[in-house]
Amino acid sequence: MEAAALLPPGGVVGGWASAYWRGVRLLDGNTSDARGLQPILLLLGPTGKIRPRPLIELSRERLASTDVEEFRGVRRSSDLRTAFDGARLATSLYAAVVFLDMMLTAGLVDVSQLASYWSEHPGWRGVGQARRALSLASRGSRSPPETRLRLLWVLEAGFPAPLVNPPVFDLEGRLLGYPDVLDADAAVALEYDGDDHRDVQQHADDNVREERFEEHGLVVCRVGRLDVRHRRAQTIQRLTAARARGLARDRSRDRWTLQPPPWWPG
Repeated sequence: MEAAALLPPGGVVGGWASAYWRGVRLLDGNTSDARGLQPILLLLGPTGKIRPRPLIELSRERLASTDVEEFRGVRRSSDLRTAFDGARLATSLYAAVVFLDMMLTAGLVDVSQLASYWSEHPGWRGVGQARRALSLASRGSRSPPETRLRLLWVLEAGFPAPLVNPPVFDLEGRLLGYPDVLDADAAVALEYDGDDHRDVQQHADDNVREERFEEHGLVVCRVGRLDVRHRRAQTIQRLTAARARGLARDRSRDRWTLQPPPWWPG
């Protein structure tokens, strides 16, 4: 709100602040590497002017009328422009994919809309990163850490793109759970242990679900914040070993399936 009060006529709040203002609470401006709050992006258009201020990033790129909307007294960028700026101006490819994943999961945009919008803005700063991020984005990721774990699996371990939070059933049609990331061919279920998993009840539930997955033939690999941030080489080794075990398993002993039973609402 304080940043919005600085806007000249025609300017809007963009980037993560626009996403947060529309309800995407996981895009809250906090970085994954503890560097603090990201600057708030203000889109001024080619002629808008305000003096630079701390924690404010200014953009004077073209601002079409379709890129502007007002909500509860604040002028903000549209869903598509918010996603575009969030991806192309992100500090890394990982951060760009996180931004798109959260926008997709919130149901504010879809991949076809984004691809069309991207094609209408060739040559813009960072559009190459935005295109790459869109090719990696996935609707269904429930948190930024889940997205980063998936990208570690694909970009650094070099494995095929996995499924994201798919429902997994036993052969009698009972729901076993939703692994955060699933390599269906290798039967590897990756689970991210966030800070909320330190809760005693949550930890107990995690253990029960992990045992249920393993009893039915899935290989479970749990990864936490330190593993993703500071132990990447060791984590990739663990992921590689888990996938090797899964590929070498006796598939005739699998007792799980992705085929939903008739009662499943889809």
